[in-house]
Amino acid sequence: MNLSIKNIHKSYGELKVLEDFNLELDKSRIHCFFGPSGCGKTTLMHVMAGILKPDSGQIIMSSDVRFSYIFQEERLLPWMTVKENVALVLQEKAPAYVERKVLESLSLVELSDFSQYYPSALSGGMRQRVSIARAFAYEGDVLAMDEPFKGLHLKLKQNLMDAIYKYWVLHKPFTYFITHDIDDALYIADDIYILDGPPMKIIEKINIEVPHELRKTNPELLMDYKMRLSGIR
Repeated sequence: MNLSIKNIHKSYGELKVLEDFNLELDKSRIHCFFGPSGCGKTTLMHVMAGILKPDSGQIIMSSDVRFSYIFQEERLLPWMTVKENVALVLQEKAPAYVERKVLESLSLVELSDFSQYYPSALSGGMRQRVSIARAFAYEGDVLAMDEPFKGLHLKLKQNLMDAIYKYWVLHKPFTYFITHDIDDALYIADDIYILDGPPMKIIEKINIEVPHELRKTNPELLMDYKMRLSGIR
């Protein structure tokens, strides 16, 4: 399954955010949208997910695709525990399945000990990790993430990116994410799209050819890519 974005237009009043925008994404790679605030990255993600309707153009992919979407905001229900917030996306599943998936997902984001806590008792970073666990539990065909590592410290970010990569290897969802952080982009993405705008345009596409298993142990292999991204930025 590939995803094709064909001649997309999206405006807010006089502001043209997407204008005749085209992009082809390959499911076999993890994609990163990298660019300054306000260039249209979140609008693009919302159009791709069907949250926003484009003014014209089309998104071509399977019609029955299920999305696991991690928003910039945690979007947790404050009257539900961590466990209940994750289980919310599994309402039609058997209780035994729900229990197993929730525990597995919380373990991946290192929150097993906080399953009975309410969101108000958690830090912002922990609440974001609950959102990531919920996306894991849902197991959508597409994993779309809008700055999923914002506000997290380096070690935790790396652990979460390792978990996301492991999840991707196991389930092979169509995966793309937004970040402003060069190190985050280089740690997990295969293809990085350097964006500017509005209206949004692709300045450059960078293909990362360093194997994922070497990016943590041999970060020096990424230095040339980092210098290129720093120069563009």
